[in-house]
Amino acid sequence: MGARELMRPILLLSEGAKRVAGGDLDIYLPVRGNDEIADLTRAFNDMAQRIREGRESLESARDELAHVNAGLRDANRALETLAITDGLTSLFNRRHFQDSFETEIRRAEQQGRVLSLLIIDIDHFKQYNDRFGHPEGDAALRRVAAQV
Repeated sequence: MGARELMRPILLLSEGAKRVAGGDLDIYLPVRGNDEIADLTRAFNDMAQRIREGRESLESARDELAHVNAGLRDANRALETLAITDGLTSLFNRRHFQDSFETEIRRAEQQGRVLSLLIIDIDHFKQYNDRFGHPEGDAALRRVAAQV
């Protein structure tokens, strides 16, 4: 075997290694013979294939994780909405009032403005609720809220 014949597979391995280092994992080097260089070439091809499979597995896991994270973001938004609204009327609840009121107090203080608070008491609401039922009572609350 001449120097040229010996150098060709080594140069192919060197070029292949540079391609893999540059991110090109779709590589397969031809295996010639049954000597140490052929063993090294087979090992190189196996390594490139394992790296390629590992990258594909990571990309698949990343995509699945992105999908799961999107679902979690949607679920968290739904939970945040549930935490600050009444389940029957869909109006903001006391928790939202407390959080918003504290924010508005700070804003009024920072801007040197007056803050007003409107409190409404619906006369005879319990009797209305008892007479017409809770769904009608909830609808009445929504109508009052819409007017404010």
